[in-house]
Amino acid sequence: MMFEAARLMAEEARGENERALFSQESINRRYRELDEREHRLDERDKRVTSREETAEVHDHRADEREARADEREAYTDTRERDQMERESQAARHR
Repeated sequence: MMFEAARLMAEEARGENERALFSQESINRRYRELDEREHRLDERDKRVTSREETAEVHDHRADEREARADEREAYTDTRERDQMERESQAARHR
């Protein structure tokens, strides 16, 4: 009877160990999944940041081109206005 009790106790202990092992395995698997997800999110953040930086550079260059075009247009308008004034003054003096 004592041997039977010892055998049952050993089987129970083995079962407890297996449950603990499988439980730890599932916890470890979940941590690995979370680590992989975090890694994917970090990579995505890097790509998004890179795209945002590229877009900012693109927007800045476009703003600079537009400002230069506005300056040229203003200069051209001033020259045309000056030319028209000279022509009107020349027409008056004739």
